[in-house]
Amino acid sequence: MSINLNNLINAVNESEANGFQKKPNKDILTGFSGEKVIGILQRFSTLFAEEEKACYLEVGVFQGLTLLSVASACPNICCYGIDNFAQFDQDKKNYSIILKRKKELGVKNAHLINQDYEDALLNLDKYIGDKKVGVYFVDGPHDYRSQLMCLELILPYLHEKALIIIDDCNYLHIRQANYDFLVTHPEYKLLFETYTRCHPNHMTPEENQEVRKGWWNGINVLVRDINNELDPLLPMTERDRTVFVNEHSVHAHFLADLVPATLNTIYDLYNSHKQGKSVDFNALNPLFVKMDNKAKEFNKEGYIPRKQMNTYSEVLPTRYNSNLRANANHQLACESLKLANQQKRIGKMVEAIAGYRKAIISYPDSAICYYNLGDVLNQMGYFEEAIESYKKAIQLKPSSASYCYKLAEVLLKMKNLESAFSYFKKAIELNPKFYGSYLQLGKIFKQQENERESYLYYKKAIELNPHCAEAYTGLGDILYSQGNWQQSLSHYQTAIQIYPNSFTAQLQLGKTLAQLGRLEEAIAAYHHTLELCPDAVEVYLPFLEVLIQKSKLDTNEYTNLQHLEKAEIYSAQGTESLNQKNYTQALTHFYQALTLNPSLVSAYLGLGQTLKWQKLTTTAMVSFQQAIELNPNRSDSYHWLGECCVELDEIEEGIHAYQQAININPKAAHVYRGLASAYQKQGSWDEAMNFYQKSLELNPKYVLAYNQFADALVEREEWESAAQAYRQSLKLNSQQPAIQGKLDQVLSKLRDFS
Repeated sequence: MSINLNNLINAVNESEANGFQKKPNKDILTGFSGEKVIGILQRFSTLFAEEEKACYLEVGVFQGLTLLSVASACPNICCYGIDNFAQFDQDKKNYSIILKRKKELGVKNAHLINQDYEDALLNLDKYIGDKKVGVYFVDGPHDYRSQLMCLELILPYLHEKALIIIDDCNYLHIRQANYDFLVTHPEYKLLFETYTRCHPNHMTPEENQEVRKGWWNGINVLVRDINNELDPLLPMTERDRTVFVNEHSVHAHFLADLVPATLNTIYDLYNSHKQGKSVDFNALNPLFVKMDNKAKEFNKEGYIPRKQMNTYSEVLPTRYNSNLRANANHQLACESLKLANQQKRIGKMVEAIAGYRKAIISYPDSAICYYNLGDVLNQMGYFEEAIESYKKAIQLKPSSASYCYKLAEVLLKMKNLESAFSYFKKAIELNPKFYGSYLQLGKIFKQQENERESYLYYKKAIELNPHCAEAYTGLGDILYSQGNWQQSLSHYQTAIQIYPNSFTAQLQLGKTLAQLGRLEEAIAAYHHTLELCPDAVEVYLPFLEVLIQKSKLDTNEYTNLQHLEKAEIYSAQGTESLNQKNYTQALTHFYQALTLNPSLVSAYLGLGQTLKWQKLTTTAMVSFQQAIELNPNRSDSYHWLGECCVELDEIEEGIHAYQQAININPKAAHVYRGLASAYQKQGSWDEAMNFYQKSLELNPKYVLAYNQFADALVEREEWESAAQAYRQSLKLNSQQPAIQGKLDQVLSKLRDFS
C-alpha cells in the first residue's frame, strides 16, 4: 500500500473509530496505553509492510505492550524497542517479562535494545543495520530534554516518509519539545493531535476505563512532509516560559538531584496541613539526611556547600581543537572577540571596535569578527566603514543570509536603493524563508511607488511570519493611498494587535478612522499615538483637523457641563505649561481640552501658539484660523494669524490679519508692532515707521517694539534715531547684551561720520 496523506488520515480515522487493528491477547499483554494509540501504531506500521528496509522503533518499552502488539499485527516488519529499564522497574523484572511474553505470543520480529536511549540512538545503525525507521513511537523519559533529544537523534535514521507518534502529550513540556522540534525542522508537520481531560492517574475509575479504550494521555502525530502538502500546525503551548527558565536554578542548585524528593516531601506536609491534620515536621528528617550526605560529598572535594554548586569548574580543562593547534592566533582572536562582545553589550562602542580590529589582526579569516565590527560601526553611524566590514564578512562567508541582510540595511540608510535591493534579494536566495528581506523589499518598492510589487512582498513577509506588524502596516498604507479605507483599517488594527506600541500603525489608524467619519475613535487613536511619542510632529496636524471636523458637528453634542469645565481646566494647564516653555506638556493639555470641547477657542489659540514656538507654523495657522471661525471677534486670533503669515512670507495675508485685529482692538500695541514688521519686510518703510511709532505711543515701555524699530532705522542708516531707540530699550531693560552690542556698533558708525 502506498504511503500518502489520504492513507495516513484514513489510518487515524480508523483508529479513532475502531481502536485496535489486531486485538492483543489480554491474557498475555498488559501495560499502560490506549487502544486507539496501539491501533494507530499498528495501522501506520502496516503501511510500511512492503518496504523491505523499513522498520518500527519505539523508545520506552516498559513490559512490551505496544512493541509486541505492533509486532504481532505486522509480522513482515522488524520492530525494535529501546529501554534500559531504569524507570518503572523496581524489581528489575521487566526485561524478563518482555522475553517471556514474546515467546508466549510466538513473535519473531520484535527486538530489544537494552541501552540508554541516547547511547542507542547515537549508534542506532549498530542495531538496525541499513534499515530506516518508518514508524517511530516516543514514550521514553518525559523530561523536556529527553523528549527533544529523542526527536533530534533519530533524524539520520528516519525513512523519507517517516511517521512519528509521541505519547503523553497532555504534559506541557512534552508539547513544548514537540513545538520546538517542528519550528526548527519545518520539513516535519503535525498531522494529528488529540488529548484527554487529564492524566489517567487523576481520573475516576470509569474515566480511566474510557481512556484505556482511547488515546490514553494524549498523542501528537508528526509526518515528514516532503511534498509540503500540509500547512504548518503547532501544538498549543504557553507563552510564559517560567517553568523552563527555572531549570537553570534547579540544575545549578546544591539539591539538584534531590528535587523530586524535596518537592514530594513539601507537598505531603502541605497536604496534611490542608486536611487539618497536625504537620509532622519529622518527615523532613530523611530529606535532611540526604542533604547531609550531599554536603559530605562536596566537603571531600574541598567545597563548602552553597545553594549553587555546579558552577565550580576547576577540573574543566582549557583545550584547543587539534585542527587549530598550529594557529595559536586563533585563540587570541577568540579572546579579543569575547571581550569586544562584552564591551558592545555594555555600550562601550569605541573599545568594542578596537577589540574587533585586534581580533581581525590575529585571525583575518574570521567572518564573525568583521560582521560584529560592522554592527558596531553601523550603530555609531559610520556607515561607509560598516559597509566595507559587512562586505568582508560576506566574502569570507558567502552563504550567510544574515550578513547580506545587514549589509542591505546599511545601504538602505545610505539611500543606495539599487545595491540594497540586490543584497536583500541575495539574502532571500540564501534563505527563502527570511521574512525580513521580503519586508524591506516591500518598503523599497513602496518608496519607488510600485504598489503592486510592494503589496506582494508584504504579503510574502506575512506568509512567512504572521506576526510581522510592519508588513501589515505596509499593506494598510498601500490600501490607504488607494482610498480603500475599510481594508486599510483592518490591516492597521491587525498590526496594532500584534504590536500595540507601533507608532506608525497608530497614526495611520487615526487617519483612516477620520476618513471613515469615525471621529471619536480617530481622536482616541491620536491620543494614544501622542502617548507613544509626544514629540511626533506628524501627529499634530491630522489630530487638529479631526478636532476641527468634530467642532463643526451639532453643538448640542457638547453641552456636558462636566466636560466643558474639565476642558477649561486642561486649557488653563496648557497655558501654564506654554508659559513655562514646556511645549510637549502644553500640547498634551490643549489636545485634551479640545477632545472634551472641540469648540473651545482658548485651546485653539494656546495650541496655535505652542505649535508656532515649535516652528510648526503651517499647522499653527490652521489652529488660529479655526479660532477665528469659532469667534471672529477676538483680536488676538487675528494677531497670531498675522504673525504666522509674515513668518511664511505671506505678507499681504499677514497685513490683512493685523488690520482685522486692529479693527477689533485699536489700542493693541503689539498688533501695530507686528503690522510694522510686515510692512518693513515688504519694503514699505513709511508705513513701517508709522506703525512702530504708533505701537510705542500706545505702550512707551514696549521693549520689543523699540528693538525692532531701531533695527529698521539701522537698515535705513538713520544712525542717530537708531541709537536713541536702542538707548531707550536698554533704559527699560539693561540686561540685553545683544542690544548693547548693536548700540555700540551704531555709535561706532556715528564716530566714523563725525
